[in-house]
Amino acid sequence: MLVWERMQPKTYVFFGNVGAGKGTQIELLKKFFTDAGHTIAHFSPGNEFRAITASDNYTGSVIKTILDAGHLLPDPLTSGMFTSLTTRE
Repeated sequence: MLVWERMQPKTYVFFGNVGAGKGTQIELLKKFFTDAGHTIAHFSPGNEFRAITASDNYTGSVIKTILDAGHLLPDPLTSGMFTSLTTRE
């Protein structure tokens, strides 16, 4: 039996500066574990917020206004988006 077949579900969080290679590492891990029959979910707040701001709706315009002013998005907004993304499937 291979080691990853005995693994329990785990959560890993990758932190790093823009361009540090977080996305690249996630893609490599996704390929490795998908080939082994496992499912890997990848949540990138930056990509999600860019997609929302590109949409022509109220939420997108609010987020764009906050970011364009150089502010961080409030935690409830970020955690709400994360909850929405993880429960929609």
